Amino acid sequence: MADSKELVKFRNEVLNSKSQSFCGAKWGNSTLWLNSGETASCHLPPVHKIDVVQIQEDPAKLHTTDHKIKMRDLMQKGEKPTECDYCWKVESMGPDYLSDRVFKSLQFTPEEMQKWYELPADARVVPPTIEVMFDRTCNFACSYCNANFSTEWAKDIKKHGFYEGETRGMGAFKHDGSINNCYEKENNPFIEAWWNWWPELANELRVLRITGGEPLMSDDVWKLFDRVIEEEREFEVGVNSNLGAKKALIDKLIQKSHGMKNLTIFTSMEAVGDQAEYIRDKLDYNHWKNNIERILEESNVRRIVVMMTINALCIFSVTNFLDQMMEWKKKYTKKSLGISVNFLRFPAFMSVTVLPNELRHGIHKELEDWYETNRYSPYLNSMEKGDIERLISYVKVIEKPHLYDTDIEANRKDFKRFYEQYDIRRDKTIRIFPKEFLEWYDTL
Repeated sequence: MADSKELVKFRNEVLNSKSQSFCGAKWGNSTLWLNSGETASCHLPPVHKIDVVQIQEDPAKLHTTDHKIKMRDLMQKGEKPTECDYCWKVESMGPDYLSDRVFKSLQFTPEEMQKWYELPADARVVPPTIEVMFDRTCNFACSYCNANFSTEWAKDIKKHGFYEGETRGMGAFKHDGSINNCYEKENNPFIEAWWNWWPELANELRVLRITGGEPLMSDDVWKLFDRVIEEEREFEVGVNSNLGAKKALIDKLIQKSHGMKNLTIFTSMEAVGDQAEYIRDKLDYNHWKNNIERILEESNVRRIVVMMTINALCIFSVTNFLDQMMEWKKKYTKKSLGISVNFLRFPAFMSVTVLPNELRHGIHKELEDWYETNRYSPYLNSMEKGDIERLISYVKVIEKPHLYDTDIEANRKDFKRFYEQYDIRRDKTIRIFPKEFLEWYDTL
């Protein structure tokens, strides 16, 4: 898509011509957490359970769950599922505002979305794009993650106990993840169903994305790489890696990349230096930068996408991080290096919305100035410009992280409670952030 006008046209002519709530992701995309037997079709709604009995009869039920069938039915009728409230909130800001419903649907053709729209809601669909997680093994314990997705987080909880006082984070820091990771790797029925589905799935896939945990620490991921190489699969394989793994695993990734035809690395960062290391516990920021440059210089990786998770703490160095991305884009002109902007909504007390207006207004002005300087740069594509425009609007306009959360003062109390405990547990200090932020923080 060339610009926002074309994106609006796509929304109106391809999506809204079916219904005001149609989104191709509910049919064409699936995220599968095989470690816990859960799924979703987008990163914004809550996840839901996969029926362990149904997948034994048909492994495609890993994707076409009873819950998704209900959501598809609503969308076909033009009703707006409440779990998709983030998109409805963005669209309510005005006709020119583009929600994730648009960006999630761009990866599908108008013809296949028309086919899905005309099918019965319960039709068996093999999605062309899938994201899969095999296990939660991870070397990081990022502040907004939890023990469901990180063994390092599980160690924290087992060593120090539950976080105290936090009430509005959906219990994210009051468990060790064992309930949602109750299957042994070698006896996991969801992983078994995945491999049973693989011959059919692999013939339909356009994009396979692997997440974790840290995928480079998972045996099943290397098994998957080998299958792709041996079967000479040409669909895009994307790996969500924190790129903070030991050198031997980065070496192995680079070596495997030369046997793969279409490999993309998705990594995550949204701040710089010690602020980034504070947000992402166990991160060595310079090691991450070095690994980015190694992959750009040594691998056969087709592209790298850096995913930014916008939260209350990252925005104090977010323009510095954007500067780093622009520096790499200019240096590695023969490589594809992109950015995507995602907004943290859970836990709600880490959202940008907890910050007072005076801080948000200052950051909004800083982002506007950065964009004014860089908006005509040939190194930013239309999608990236759209993401940055949404970021600027979000920082200024959005007042609550999601539909069900209206108590900002409660979130602010939880913000203070969490980071006081986080500092003690992780031997960190929030005092590395700017003075104006700390003056507000100390009043909580």
